[in-house]
Amino acid sequence: MEQVQRLIEEFITACMRLQESEEAGDYKTTNLQYDKLKKIRANLRTIGKHAFEEIIPLISNENIYVRYNAAFSIIPIEPEKARNTLNEIANSRGIIAFTSKMTLQEWDNGNLKFD
Repeated sequence: MEQVQRLIEEFITACMRLQESEEAGDYKTTNLQYDKLKKIRANLRTIGKHAFEEIIPLISNENIYVRYNAAFSIIPIEPEKARNTLNEIANSRGIIAFTSKMTLQEWDNGNLKFD
């Protein structure tokens, strides 16, 4: 469980760094953070379903980037919760609102692929 908690903390940190880099227009760091998130999701999946499900509560995190990435991550296992969170974010402001709208659009068009 300690490993799972460490990965969840890394997930949150990567989301916050993603927000900072995206808002600063630093797309090199932004891409690096997306890669980190992808690896964290893969590591959680490798540990097991119970580990991956630890992402679900993050849809209630105070940080909008944590909420967005948690919602995106849980689309395959909790689509209703994911959609509700993405809709909420889509109705906010900033780059992440646009990203959330595009995610919903691509999901509805069947274009999302999950690692």
